[in-house]
Amino acid sequence: MRVWYPRLSSAEEVARLREWVGEGIELFGGEPGPSDYEVLVDGWPNAERLEASSVLRSVIVPFTGVPPETLALLRQRPRLSLHNIHHSGPETAEMALALMFAVCKRIVPMDGLLRKGDWSPRWDDAQSLRLEGKRALVLGYGGIGRRIAKACVALGMKVTAIRNRPELGADAPVSVVSFQNLAEALACAEVLHIALPLTPHTEGMIGERELAALPKGTILINVARAKIVDERPLFEALSSGHLGGAGLDVWYRYPKPGERVSPSDYPFETLDNVVLSPHRGGSSTEVESHRFEHIAKLLRQAGQGEAMENRIDPEMGY
Repeated sequence: MRVWYPRLSSAEEVARLREWVGEGIELFGGEPGPSDYEVLVDGWPNAERLEASSVLRSVIVPFTGVPPETLALLRQRPRLSLHNIHHSGPETAEMALALMFAVCKRIVPMDGLLRKGDWSPRWDDAQSLRLEGKRALVLGYGGIGRRIAKACVALGMKVTAIRNRPELGADAPVSVVSFQNLAEALACAEVLHIALPLTPHTEGMIGERELAALPKGTILINVARAKIVDERPLFEALSSGHLGGAGLDVWYRYPKPGERVSPSDYPFETLDNVVLSPHRGGSSTEVESHRFEHIAKLLRQAGQGEAMENRIDPEMGY
C-alpha cells in the first residue's frame, strides 16, 4: 500500500513515521508524491491531489476536526473515505479546564496586580468563583467533551452533556440530552463548555438568543471552533456583564506565518473577564509523537485490509 503525506517534508520525519507503520506500507513525504497512492494524509487537500491517483481510496486528516473546505471536496467524491485522528484530545480537554480555572479564579488579572505589588484582591472574595455544586453544560460528548465532563464531575459539579445521539448514554453521573433540549439546558448552565466540531449545523449555534438564555454570570469556555459562537453577541454579552467571563482558545481571525493580528473584529483583549489563548489547546511536548502514533494506527489498519477507525461523514462533518 502506498501512502502520500505531502506536509511530511523532512527525511527524519518520514523515517520516524515509517518506524511506526512497520513493514508492507510505502510512505512518501513532501512533493512531488507518487503517481499511484492509495491513502492521502492531508488536512487541506486540493482537487488535484484527490484526482491525481486513480487508486486513491482514503484521506486522513492528520489532526482533530476537518476543515470545511476539505469536507466540501469530499462531499463531491463519495468514493473516498475520510478519516481524522484524536491524538490531542487529552491536551485540548486540559486546556478547557485550565481556562475554566483561570476565568473563575481570575488568575490573569490577579497575577498582573501582584506583579505591581498590589495585594488588594486577597481581601476581595468576589474575585473568585467556587465551582463545586455549579451546573456545567458540555456541548459535544466526543473524546474531548467526555474528558471535560469527567473532570467537572470530579470537582463536584453537576454535569449535563448534549450529543446528537443521547440514546448512547454517558458516564454516570453525567446526564445526557439531545440538541433539541438546547434551550432548556442553556437556561440552567453556570459554566458552558463548547467541544463540538464546526459543521454547517453547528456554525452559529450559540447566537444572541442562546447567550441571552444563559443565567447572568455564566462562564463560557470554547476550545472547539470560534464560529460556533456568534462573534458580536459574545463580545456584547461579556462587555455588559451578562456573561461572567470567557476562556477562548479559538478565534475568528488567524494570522499568516509571521504576522501579528488581532484575533477578532472586536476588542476582546480589553476585557478583563476574558482569558485569551492563541489556539494552542492541542499542544504539548508529547503531541507530535501521539500524532504519528494515531496516523500509524490507521495506516496499519488499512494495510491489513481492516476498516480504518474515525471515519467522518462529509455531510455531517464528524
